[in-house]
Amino acid sequence: MRKKAFLLSLSLFATIASAQGTTPATPPCAILSFSAATNIATIEFANCTTPAPTVALKSEAIVRIGDSQIPSTIIDVATADFGPVTSSLITLQPTTAAGTRNFQPADGPEYSGNTASVTFGTTEIPLVLATPVSYTEHTAHVGQASANNAVATTTDGGQADASAFRFQYDGAYVVFPPAGNAAKKWWDRGVQQEYQLSIDTTNQKSAAFTDDNQASAGVYLPRFTLGSFLNRARFGAQGVYSRALHSASSTFDGKLMFEGWLPFFQVQTLFSKNRFAAPPLSFSVGYGYRDQKAEGTGGSQGSVFDGTVAYHLYLLDQYRVDFEYRTVVNDVSDRPPTTPRTQHTWKASVLMSPKPGSAFSAVVSFENGHSGPVFTELRQYFVGIGLERLFDKK
Repeated sequence: MRKKAFLLSLSLFATIASAQGTTPATPPCAILSFSAATNIATIEFANCTTPAPTVALKSEAIVRIGDSQIPSTIIDVATADFGPVTSSLITLQPTTAAGTRNFQPADGPEYSGNTASVTFGTTEIPLVLATPVSYTEHTAHVGQASANNAVATTTDGGQADASAFRFQYDGAYVVFPPAGNAAKKWWDRGVQQEYQLSIDTTNQKSAAFTDDNQASAGVYLPRFTLGSFLNRARFGAQGVYSRALHSASSTFDGKLMFEGWLPFFQVQTLFSKNRFAAPPLSFSVGYGYRDQKAEGTGGSQGSVFDGTVAYHLYLLDQYRVDFEYRTVVNDVSDRPPTTPRTQHTWKASVLMSPKPGSAFSAVVSFENGHSGPVFTELRQYFVGIGLERLFDKK
């Protein structure tokens, strides 16, 4: 059964990996590349029949990618000599406050197939998007967690405390498909690869506290849009391995995924003069096969379905409020007696940054429902401080 789950999660890797875009026969003149982590874009002028434009530091430019128009400021101008080719390099960053407009938002929209250009003064120059494009992101929070439900004994038979030291880490590495042609069909532009690591645990062995840690890998077809009803929807396949650190419980899921945004529930910005560019109400559903090992029972296999709805809004200039609801239907053959077939979880978080773009943040959250690879009933509060860009360089 584990083999079936593994094959299901990898099936899309094998069947759509050949859909990658092709490289133009003629070297492009102006190439735009960008980094999500640093929110900086670079334009390289090479193989051009006309000289690169003359620009000054701190002058303004407009970068257009598809329907996005990004006012930018030039922060560096350089010349690089690569043998027979001399390139001019112009580096830009968005003019507006950090977090309100990005070259590559953290949600990861694919720009493959979109047209791009840059305008210096009155001169507009077509751009070719660099390929491949990838980004990494890391966040971490540490702080105090308190359990509101009855305190259970630890996994080794001891008495658990009503509070715990909690550590959260989320890391992602995303590889986008090669930049393609706007005339291509959405399914013929290549695949997007995503690798994620999530750690959410405490120093307590009690089942009253979160112990949910997982590593996942997935591939996705490029997004598509259905009018004003569905935005940036995508299909894919994902393999997820979850493991509790304080017990031997673990699961492996191989799932087919469908995700998207519902644009008629737009993100709201309250009591702030800035408006934040952020995803609207989003959803994710997955169905596949689960191989589960619960401590004290034998291994079991069966189907699994999970669905998640997420929404957030902004308060003032420093606060973001996140809401998340998740349902899991766990149809494995031999569930532990304490694990129901259907599990529900909801979570509310308030995150604060001292100022836009700050590396540090604070978080207060409350969650109620299940946690971890095998169901754990919990009602937990958390107050912590964190690093929003753990390894980024400015």
